Amino acid sequence: MILQESLSTNRDVINQILDKYGLSNPRIIDRYNLNSECQGVEVNVVVDIDRSKTTLLEIVAAGLEVSELIGKTIVFRTEIEVRKHPVPNLLQEATPLWEM
Repeated sequence: MILQESLSTNRDVINQILDKYGLSNPRIIDRYNLNSECQGVEVNVVVDIDRSKTTLLEIVAAGLEVSELIGKTIVFRTEIEVRKHPVPNLLQEATPLWEM
């Protein structure tokens, strides 16, 4: 199944997983991967975190749950992490997950 279809089909469950771990505002960095059927593709998604309850382990756990659900590797990244990336404007080019 194409990634975009899988995300759309599982939108409600993905939102529940994000809520469970204190994550919000998912934005995809790798837009070109949305139409990919390749199994080895890693998809990076920037999320906002609830600093009062979200730890690094919870961010990783959320990524693992969503990955298992849709059958693709999803890696959730924080804005701080993405800002450190050498590609300029990477954060500004991230597209909200549900506007695709």
